[in-house]
Amino acid sequence: MPLSAGPLGMPAGAMGGAVGPMSLRELLLAATAAAEGSGAAAAGDEEVCVVGIFGKTALQLCSEKAALVSTVCDRQVFPLFEDDPELADDAPEQECDPSTKDYNQLQAYYSQENRVLYLVLTSICDTPQLLRACGDLAAAENRQNGPGHPSGGPSPLPHAEAHEFWKHQEKLHCLSLLYLFSVCHILLLVHPTCSFDITYDRVFRALDGLRQKVLPSLKAAIKDCPVGKEWKLNCRPCPPRLLFLFQLNGALKVDPLPGRGQDPCSHLEKPPPKKHSPKRRLQHALEDQIYRIFRKSRVLTNQSINCLFTVPANQAFVYIVAGGAQDGNDPVAMLLDQLRSNCTMRETDSLLAPTLSGSRRYQMMRHGRQQLSFHAESSSSSSSSSGQLVDCTLKEFLWQHVELVLSKKGFDDSVGRNPQPSHFELPTYQKWVAAALKLYEVTIEGKDDDPTSLTGELSSKIMSSIKVLEGYLDIDTKFSENRCQKALPMAHSAYQSNLPHNYTMTVHKNQLAQALRVYSQHARGPAFHKYAMQLNEDCYKFWSNGHQLCEERSLTDQHCVHKFHLLPKAGEKPEADRNPPVLYHNSRARSTGACNCGRKQAPRDDPFDIKAANYDFYQLLEEKCCGKLEHINFPVFQPSTPDPAPARDESSPAPPEGEIEKLKEKEPQTQGESTGLSLALSLGLDQQGFIPGTNYLMPWDIVIRTRTEDEGDLDTNSWPAPNKAVPGKRSAVVMGRGRRRDDIARAFVGFEYEDARGRRFMCSGPDKVMKVMGGGPKESAIKALNSDMPLYILSSTQGRGLKPHYAQFMRLFVVVPDAPLQITLTPQVQPGPPPCPVFYPEKQEITLPSDGLWVLRFPYAYVTERGPCFPPKESQQLMSYKVLRGILKAITQ
Repeated sequence: MPLSAGPLGMPAGAMGGAVGPMSLRELLLAATAAAEGSGAAAAGDEEVCVVGIFGKTALQLCSEKAALVSTVCDRQVFPLFEDDPELADDAPEQECDPSTKDYNQLQAYYSQENRVLYLVLTSICDTPQLLRACGDLAAAENRQNGPGHPSGGPSPLPHAEAHEFWKHQEKLHCLSLLYLFSVCHILLLVHPTCSFDITYDRVFRALDGLRQKVLPSLKAAIKDCPVGKEWKLNCRPCPPRLLFLFQLNGALKVDPLPGRGQDPCSHLEKPPPKKHSPKRRLQHALEDQIYRIFRKSRVLTNQSINCLFTVPANQAFVYIVAGGAQDGNDPVAMLLDQLRSNCTMRETDSLLAPTLSGSRRYQMMRHGRQQLSFHAESSSSSSSSSGQLVDCTLKEFLWQHVELVLSKKGFDDSVGRNPQPSHFELPTYQKWVAAALKLYEVTIEGKDDDPTSLTGELSSKIMSSIKVLEGYLDIDTKFSENRCQKALPMAHSAYQSNLPHNYTMTVHKNQLAQALRVYSQHARGPAFHKYAMQLNEDCYKFWSNGHQLCEERSLTDQHCVHKFHLLPKAGEKPEADRNPPVLYHNSRARSTGACNCGRKQAPRDDPFDIKAANYDFYQLLEEKCCGKLEHINFPVFQPSTPDPAPARDESSPAPPEGEIEKLKEKEPQTQGESTGLSLALSLGLDQQGFIPGTNYLMPWDIVIRTRTEDEGDLDTNSWPAPNKAVPGKRSAVVMGRGRRRDDIARAFVGFEYEDARGRRFMCSGPDKVMKVMGGGPKESAIKALNSDMPLYILSSTQGRGLKPHYAQFMRLFVVVPDAPLQITLTPQVQPGPPPCPVFYPEKQEITLPSDGLWVLRFPYAYVTERGPCFPPKESQQLMSYKVLRGILKAITQ
C-alpha cells in the first residue's frame, strides 16, 4: 500500500499510531534524514521497546512471524501474500551470483500507540526465501553448465559447492541474529512445532563466540552515538530476554467430557482434572528442558550480563500457540464453514461495513473464523469451573515482558548467591536509530566501498571474524576435514609403495589412481574434493621433484632410462651434472645388426630418431664394408622450408589400400648394391649371423620365349624337344611340354629376416622359415613373390623368457641373370594395421642391372607424421605388418 512520511521521518500508515511495515534499512535512513533535516521532532523523543522476531516457519505460503505481529497488534499489519520485488514485471533482470547474495531480510513495524518497534527477520529458514535461493541456484547452473543432465536439465551443483553455499547463508544469518541481539530488548524465537530444536544450542554458542570476537569493532562503531555509557561498553541496551513460541499443530489432544449416550462410569474411572491445562503443562516441561540444555552448554550462566541472552526465572518464557485450522479432522469441511461464515454478514454488519476501517474492520474480517497460523486465543481453552487455571492469550504473554521494558524496570534475570545487576537502557526513538544504523552498516550492509574509512575497516574486521562460526555451525565440514586429513598419509603411502626412483607419467597416473582409491575408502564429506585435489598436487610434486623419468620412447618402443633431461643443442656437449641434465636419449637396449650388404655385423644402440635408425648406423659400416660396392641411390627429399612436410608425388599411382606416405628427410629407404661376391648356390650365402640351413636363395624361373618343338631345326646348343633324343646324347632334360631350356632364365631370390640378437634366416614363404638339409633349396620363389610377406615373424630361436622375440624383414637378395629381360623392384611396406599408411620409395620402379647380386636393404624403423610405427607386441597382429606382394617384376625384351 502507498506510504507517506510520518512525524518521525518514517512512512506513516493509514491507521493512526502505526508506521510500516517496511524494510529496516529504509526505516533507519528515513529517520536519519528527517533528524538531520529538521532536527529531532517531539515525537522522536518517545521511548521505545524493540522486539525482534526470528526463527523457522512451516512449509506454507503465509508467514507465522507476520501473522504473529498482526495478532499482537490486533490488525492486519503484513499482507497475507507478499510479492517478490525481484520477480516483478518491471524489475530489471540481474544475473547475480547466488554465493554473494544475502537472503536475510529485516522488516520493521512501529506501533506508536504502544511504543513498540517490531523487527522481523526472514531468512532461508523461511519458505519464501528458501524458494528464492533454490531458484537462483538453478538459474546459475543453467548459465554456467548448460544442458548436461541425462534428464535434459542442467548438471547438478557439486556437493562441496552446494554445501559451501548453504553454510555461507547460515553464517550471514548469524550476522543478522547478532544484529538483533545487539539492538533488541526482547527476542521471540518462533518454531513451527511443539518440540525444541536442539540445533539452536549450537547456533547460540556460535553467536556468543562471534559477539566476543567482534565486540571491539562494535564498540568502535557506536562510540559517537548518543547512547548511555553501559550501552557503548556492552554494545546493547540490555541483555535481551529470549522468549520461545511453539506451534501445536494438532499434536496435543484433550479428551472431552462424556456426552449423552456414553457410559458415565468410564468418566468416573478417569483421574480428576489437574490444576494446569495440558497446554500449560507442556509449556512448563519445555521451559525446564530448554533451561537445562542452555545451562549444561553454559549458554546461560548465573550472571546475565555475561550471557548472550537471558530467560526469566519467575515468568513464563515459553508459549504454545494452538494450530487453529489444522486441528480439524476434516480440513475441507472446516474451510467451507469458514467461507460460509465470512460470506454471511449480519444485517447490522452490512450496514456498518462500508463505514468501518482500521482495526474494527480487521476484527470484523476475523469474525466467525480462525487464523491458519498464530491467533489470539480466548480464555475458553480451559474452563475455570473444572478447577484449572485459565490460559493467557498471546498478547498477554508478550505484554508482561514489554511492560517491564516500558516501565524502565528492566530484567533482573541473574541467579545465584551474589547476583550482579545487569545494565538496562530504554532509548528514545532517535537515539536507537542512531546506534542501530551504525551497527547495521558494519554488520549487515558491510560497507567496504572505502576500506580506509572507519566503517569499511570495521566491516572488514567483522567479515574476517566470521570464521569463528565454522567451528560451531559447519560441523560436517570440520568432521570431513579431520577425516580427509587422516586419509592423506595413507594415500601418500599407497602412492609411494613399490615405486622406482624414476618413473614415467603412466606409472605416476597408475600410482595416483591407487592412492585415490585408498583415499576414497576413508575420506568422507564436503571436504573430499578439496583434499583429493591436494593429494593430486602432492603426488605430482613428489614425482616432478627428482623422480620424473624421461618420457621419450625409442623407435622400438623402449623408454629412455635417464631422468628428465634436455637434449644437447648443435655443438653442445652432454652435461650430466646440470639441473636438468643435458644428455642424449638412451634406453640401454642394444641389438646386433648387419650392414647394407649383410656381410658385416656390429652392435647398435636403440635409436630414438629416424636418421640414427636408418642412416647413421649403416653409414658407419659403409666405410668399413660396403663403400666400394656399386650403389643405386634413391632420391632424397630436400626441404624448401624450415619446417617441411613430407613431399607427395601426385602423379604416382597410389596403392589400392591405405594412405600413401613417403619416407622422411635423410631417410635412405632402400639401397641396392651390386657385389662381386661369389655365389655358390649349393653352399648358400657366406655371411655372418645366418642360422645353418637358412642361408640359401630360392630359384625363380622366368620364361623368356616359348617355341613349339616343330619350330626350325635344333642347333647343338639348344635342348631337344620332349621325347626326342639328341645325337650324341644319351638323355635329355625335359623342362616342360612344348618348351626348351634356352627359353627359361633362372634368377635367385632371398627374403632375409634379422632379429635383435643378430640371428638371420631366410623365409621361403609367409611364416615359413627355410630349412635346407643339403643340396640347395628345392622350393621355388614364385610362392613368396606372389604373397604378402610378413614384415615381422617369430624368431626361429626363442630365448628363455616369456617375451617373444621377433625377426624383422631387413633384406631382399636378388640374383639377376645375364639374359634378355629386366627385373624391376617395386617395394611397398605397410608397417602396421590400418589406418597405417603404405611406405614406398619416391621412385617406385627401380630396374636392376643384369648379371649381378643385388641387396635391397629395408628401413630399420618406420615413422609417420603421427609418430613412429612400433613393432608388434602380440603375435595375433603379425599379419597386419607386411610387405605387399609384387615386390619383383620380370619384363622380357
